[in-house]
Amino acid sequence: MSEAQAVVDRSPKARIGNVFADEFKILQHLSRGDVADTFLAEFIDPPTQVWIKICRAEFSQDRAQAERLLREARAAAAVLHTNVLEVLDADIAPEGDVYVVTEAFEGEDLGLLLRRTGRLPWPRVRGIALQIAEGLQAAHAAGVVHRAIKPGNVLLGEGDHVKVADFGMVAVEEVTQDRDAGTVVLGDAVHFIAPEQALGEAVDQRSDIYSLGVLMYTLLSGRVPFFGRPTQVTMQHKFAAAAALGSVAPEAEIPPLVEALVLKAMSKRREDRFQDMGALVAALQQIGEDGAREGGGGAKAAARKQQPTTDSAMFYSLEALQTALGQTQDPRAQIDILHKMQKALTQLAGGAGGKEGQAWQQWIAQGLDYAYYNLAAQHLGAEQWQELVQTYREHAELTTDRAMKTGLYGAMGYVLDKSLGDIPGAIAAYRKMIQLDPTSQDAVLALARLYERAQQWDAAVQTLDHFLSLCADPVARTEELTHVGKLLHEKLLASERAEIYLRGALEHTPGHVPALTLLADMYRGRKDWRELAAVCEALLTFATSYYERVEFGIEAGFLHYRQLGDIAKATEIFARVIELDPENVRVGTVLSKIYYEAGNYVGAAPIYEMLVRKAPGAPISLKAHVELCLRAARVERLLGRSQRALKLFKKALDLEPGNWTAMLGRADLTFEAGEWEAAFGYYEQLLAASAKEKTDKVAAAIHVRLAEVCKRRGQTQKAPGYLRQALELDANNWQALEATLEHQLAAEDWQGALNTRRAMINASGDDNVKFELFVASGKLFRDRLRDPQKAVIAFQRALELRPRELGVLHLLLDTFTERKMWQEAVGVLDRIVDVEPDPARRARFHYTAAVLLRDNLAQVDAALARFDRVLDEDPSQLKAFQAIDKLLTQRKEWKGLDRAYRKMINRLPPDGETPLRTMLWSNLAEIYRTRLGDFRAATKAFEVAAALDPGNADRWQILVELYEALIRNNNAREFTDPLVRAHFTLLRLEPHRYASYHRLFEIYVARRELDKAFCVARTLVFVKQANAQETTFYNRYPQPEFRRIKQRLGEDLLRRCVFHADEDAGVGAVLGLLAPVLAGWRPKMLPYPLRPSDRIDPEDDGSLVSKLFVYVTSVYGYPQPDLYFRPDEPGDVAVLNVERGGSVRPTIIALGGALAEKSENNLAFTLGRHALDLYPPHYAFMVIDRSPENLKDVLMASMHVCKVGAPELSAGAQALAREVTKHLPAAAIERLTAALQRLVKSGEVDVKRWARAAELASYRAGFLFCNDLATAAHAIGQEQRVFGSILAPKEALRELVVYSVSEEYFEARRGLGLNVA
Repeated sequence: MSEAQAVVDRSPKARIGNVFADEFKILQHLSRGDVADTFLAEFIDPPTQVWIKICRAEFSQDRAQAERLLREARAAAAVLHTNVLEVLDADIAPEGDVYVVTEAFEGEDLGLLLRRTGRLPWPRVRGIALQIAEGLQAAHAAGVVHRAIKPGNVLLGEGDHVKVADFGMVAVEEVTQDRDAGTVVLGDAVHFIAPEQALGEAVDQRSDIYSLGVLMYTLLSGRVPFFGRPTQVTMQHKFAAAAALGSVAPEAEIPPLVEALVLKAMSKRREDRFQDMGALVAALQQIGEDGAREGGGGAKAAARKQQPTTDSAMFYSLEALQTALGQTQDPRAQIDILHKMQKALTQLAGGAGGKEGQAWQQWIAQGLDYAYYNLAAQHLGAEQWQELVQTYREHAELTTDRAMKTGLYGAMGYVLDKSLGDIPGAIAAYRKMIQLDPTSQDAVLALARLYERAQQWDAAVQTLDHFLSLCADPVARTEELTHVGKLLHEKLLASERAEIYLRGALEHTPGHVPALTLLADMYRGRKDWRELAAVCEALLTFATSYYERVEFGIEAGFLHYRQLGDIAKATEIFARVIELDPENVRVGTVLSKIYYEAGNYVGAAPIYEMLVRKAPGAPISLKAHVELCLRAARVERLLGRSQRALKLFKKALDLEPGNWTAMLGRADLTFEAGEWEAAFGYYEQLLAASAKEKTDKVAAAIHVRLAEVCKRRGQTQKAPGYLRQALELDANNWQALEATLEHQLAAEDWQGALNTRRAMINASGDDNVKFELFVASGKLFRDRLRDPQKAVIAFQRALELRPRELGVLHLLLDTFTERKMWQEAVGVLDRIVDVEPDPARRARFHYTAAVLLRDNLAQVDAALARFDRVLDEDPSQLKAFQAIDKLLTQRKEWKGLDRAYRKMINRLPPDGETPLRTMLWSNLAEIYRTRLGDFRAATKAFEVAAALDPGNADRWQILVELYEALIRNNNAREFTDPLVRAHFTLLRLEPHRYASYHRLFEIYVARRELDKAFCVARTLVFVKQANAQETTFYNRYPQPEFRRIKQRLGEDLLRRCVFHADEDAGVGAVLGLLAPVLAGWRPKMLPYPLRPSDRIDPEDDGSLVSKLFVYVTSVYGYPQPDLYFRPDEPGDVAVLNVERGGSVRPTIIALGGALAEKSENNLAFTLGRHALDLYPPHYAFMVIDRSPENLKDVLMASMHVCKVGAPELSAGAQALAREVTKHLPAAAIERLTAALQRLVKSGEVDVKRWARAAELASYRAGFLFCNDLATAAHAIGQEQRVFGSILAPKEALRELVVYSVSEEYFEARRGLGLNVA
């Protein structure tokens, strides 16, 4: 750092009062840990107090450590539990510091508490441990392991409320990329880590269980179980047994069940611990605060059962020894005294019989364990290795605890090996350890390594086999399988067995370089080239050293190239080597040759460039050097890099001045560069030179170049001379012929050009070239020499070479047309049609042939057949059909014309072309009607045309006339129903066509359909167009002033007889399903001044409105909506969606006009019309204000929710989509999805047409209720238009007049019991 740069002070004191990471103000330094400093800070916006742990520079600046700490902290942020300190954020500050933000917590850590109290009683330890375990259980469930449980990371608040902090905030020796488990813990956390963590092995939740066990041990005893330097502590975690709690703190009177729980949690082998934190929680809960199992006796009684008594003769006999034991601190003296006590106990008690004797025996055994532990710690601290080994041996022989014995032998072997170098002794210790625990992988692996150092190879292999049978870790298996393979191959010379192990290693790790290297060595010795090539190729990919990758790649490439003969594979591998080592001459020499011969000049060029550059210092001959330059020049020239090629040719000439190939290359490149003077000189030199390469053909080519140079230099008069010399040397020199032809064409020497082309045709062996020459000659004959006959011959010669060449066929057609050779032109057109792939173009050529046949050759039948083929190819060529129509009409061939029309109709695609299809059917119908007099066929044709174009009134009128004629002349009564439908269609199109009303009346009377006749007569009376017979018939059935409907107007009848055809049932289905959601989404309040208490009970109210309200709703079959009266408000009836009592209610408000109405009929129309809004789809439409735009939003929102299509949503549709998603049940959404899919499949929805149809349905319903057109007309004229109304009064009345004579209306009358007969 320069002096100009400011030194940033990152000490804890310097941070106080500063803003950190642009977000936090540091208030106070709280503590310093192994990894980070903890501060109290305030979040700036909004002001909130938090804790920030700022990692020290050595961790923040180490990328691997920083990534690990952030990963651990972010994982811990997912753990939300009352006993876990909540992590709020983890990031890297702009200053580069890694930091973790947590909630602030009022309290102290367990470390401070222990320093203040010394140790804690079991009831308090139990409460603290349970909370820690429950917090860690939540973390483990989230996949987070703490790794650093220690007193400083456990916080105690008020009432001993625990918070576990600092997940993963542990200092480690190293962090490896492949597994975070590969770490060795540093700092004070080393006293609490699990054995597997101490040795850098993988950790899991059982590692936290061990750490919590050590923490409980410490809290209960006031001291850690192992102490010394960090490396000594880690070794003790792995091999030494912890002293019994009863011997460490006898005054604490720790219950046996508690001690057993703690020691189980601290088991060396993970498999012997509690297997998850839930099991530890359950075990803690089963032991009460008195130290006994829940429901069992007290801890004091248990202690009395386990401790020796103090009032027996045995006690007084041992008192002196016990006193002596308490007076000495020397572990060896303590051991001797305890042995004496054991001997005395045996003599006094006559053995260890009896409960008192057993209690003493257990107490002495615990004392011995503790004394041996302290003696071992003393020797370890003093590095007295022989004494330490002897202590371990004595302790191991004395103890009956199998796990402790195993650990002691392991510790003995470790010291013998690492500290004393006693390999035989270490082997013996590890063998004893394995006899006690055959599944100890660490011991087995350590023994195998010792056998290797003792050069006992068979024993090493056998022991490693034992390890492999135990190990499941793929990384460790790979390493040891490779190691066994190496021993077998190099030490025992058992290559075949070695191969099996090495292949096994590669199954675990396919790119394991040591295994691959050993296999390569084996295969090389066997000369197994194929296997060796495969292994070397793998090493090209996986070897870590650049040098090794190159060398193995070279070996693999040459194996494939020479021994295996696989050029393609060799090329692939050589290319990878060159990519690694672009300067490799050995590989470049071979690969450049392969590329050159394969035509891969792009790949060859950079390699040749390298080889030419390195050639001067390489041990190659002059000839090879020249050839290398020439080949490199050819490559550069083929790639279009002329300047590079020219330099290489010149380099070759510098090496060998008379080299013909280099001279020619230099001349050609100079020519191509346009340096005419230099090129001319170089070519002259070549002609003067004597060389075996200068053949007549080569000399001819040089003369051609000289001719071109003359032309470029403006010496055009010299060029022909050089060209003649070239052709004298080589009569078939193509360039000379082309240049001669060019000169002749420029001089307009047409005959000479023809002669040259003839020579070129004779010289060429390429049919394509001959073809072009024949075509060019034909054009020359036709356009320059005016000889069409010879032009035809030339074109025909060209077509002999390419019979399907359309361009030449067109040239031939043009020539025949110019000479008016019509028959020949038709023949050429036939050939063009055979070749042409496009049907539309074929159709045009057929049309041209048809016109020639009709107009020039007078072959009408052939022309008709050709016009028909035009339409077969392309039905859109209507001029061909017009020509057929005209020809057949002129010849009055009506049957033929009938067939032509039907054939044309059948040619049309099944969909589309409606106007054309309609015109054809209409014209065909006219042929039947006016030319052939076939009224039945004419009727069928007109019916098809009418179905295609239902809005054409003139066509329906013709149909009416045809039906009438068939009925009248042929007594064809089957046409009566079609006649009725035709008349009604005419009325729908032209409601004032009164002749149709009269004719319908006549038909219904004749068929004795009296109710229908009555309805038609009534309508004619209403419009004042009734004749005397119709008036008399109407008066025959007098109607009461108000006639009640006798049957229910249900949904089926509504759909069939009231709803208009434009009211799409699919839209109705969607609205019906959404009605409850829309109603709840957009409720209205009662209009002021109405209140809920103003609601009318229609059953008790005697007004005419209430009576008819009950009548109308009962006919519809609806639940009664709320009814209110507003006599002061103008209008008739309003239907609203009103919220009342926490729910929405359909509501009808009778306004002043309805309340003042005295006529039942008028009121029935009004209520019947508006009550249809209670039908769910109509109700939903009313809720959205009867707006087509809102209806469109409803459909779009529904499609979005149901994922039908990809609609674009307005803001309103987005809000509705959220409402539908929130409130519509899943089953309803399934039905809605099905309804929308059917709706989308049916085609585009016209929302305005649907809205108009829904309004028209309400008028139809009102008309059914009043049963009188005059009443309906009066009500329509008087009513105030509803918001959102689409129909004008006149339009509504006109629609009702047409409806009053419709089949739907007739059926509705029958269904409701309104018919007169």
